[in-house]
Amino acid sequence: MTVADPRWELHVHAALPELAARHRLTVSIEDGIRTGGIGSALTRACQDVGVSPPVTVLGLPQAFIPQGPRTALLAQAGLDGPGITQTVLRAFNGPQLHERSAGTGGTSEVGR
Repeated sequence: MTVADPRWELHVHAALPELAARHRLTVSIEDGIRTGGIGSALTRACQDVGVSPPVTVLGLPQAFIPQGPRTALLAQAGLDGPGITQTVLRAFNGPQLHERSAGTGGTSEVGR
């Protein structure tokens, strides 16, 4: 397992697709809405250079989210520790690895 903390906006450093290529699965955890974030950009960057391990993008859906405590909202969206763990295990154990949306169990905009 490797952890990379990209402290930049939507510019994907060339080292990230190379790093993703060395693993069976890459997980991007957004701190906000997952659509159009670094995870989507990383997915495109990996595709552009022919990196085949999938990128699982976790983040909040692009939808109205009712008010509430941040920890409760993150848990509801599957973005707490147990939710992230469950999504990653499902991705590893599933018949086909593909980009997955936390909290919905469906494929993201890349898979649609």
